[in-house]
Amino acid sequence: RQCRRGAGTRTRRASVIRAGLAGNLSPMRARKPDSHHAPRQTADLRGSLSYLLQRLIPFRQPLAWHRASGLRLRFRPREVVGRHILRYQAYEPAISAWLFERLASRPGPGLFVDVGANIGWFSLHAARLASVSSVLAFEPDAGNHALLCENLERNGLAARVLPIACALGAARGMALLHRYRGSNPGRHSLVQAHGHGQSLVAVATLDEVLAHLGHRQTPIHAIKLDVEGYEPAVLACAASALARADALVIELSRGLCEGGGLDF
Repeated sequence: RQCRRGAGTRTRRASVIRAGLAGNLSPMRARKPDSHHAPRQTADLRGSLSYLLQRLIPFRQPLAWHRASGLRLRFRPREVVGRHILRYQAYEPAISAWLFERLASRPGPGLFVDVGANIGWFSLHAARLASVSSVLAFEPDAGNHALLCENLERNGLAARVLPIACALGAARGMALLHRYRGSNPGRHSLVQAHGHGQSLVAVATLDEVLAHLGHRQTPIHAIKLDVEGYEPAVLACAASALARADALVIELSRGLCEGGGLDF
């Protein structure tokens, strides 16, 4: 596991790593730019107007239509992921482009493992690719998980994606999921309390879940890991998965990852 220093404790980046043999991870050349230096995205006029109009409808969650793919994603009002997809017609564009291109180029079938799936942006795109035999989408938060399931049904991909309502970690058990404010439920964390309440969630290990589902030897095209500082715990009991994974895309946030036990 490798990571590089950011500009401060709140600097977040996604590091893309190739997994060869277990314990032998080498960095790839693709990396999400630091938030301080990321190019400014241009708002999509049509999507921005749609977002504003949908906000005027009471008691209804907005729907983001991503025109390039045809995907439609339901999200909470003011929630950052869905809002970004609708207003900018993209979400984490550099990492998304690299990951989807890499998945599409794989010569044979394999899994895509989405750890911290949120409302399903990465899972939905991966499920549409012929090279991806199945997607395992882990999302422990009940609200995010419900939206993930709705978005799978809405896009006709429920048969291609298995939504799993648990967190991953270093051992089987239970843990407190600390809630973030409503504008970004993707920042709920098992590591850091945010002062917005908490819920008790089930925790399993990645290797254990894969074995239970009959994927003990199934090739893994990529693992996307974004769990707000709990990444070291997830990797601690994922040796078998990493040994056969072609790529690992992991978000590193210095303050959160240090709290989770990763040295910078």
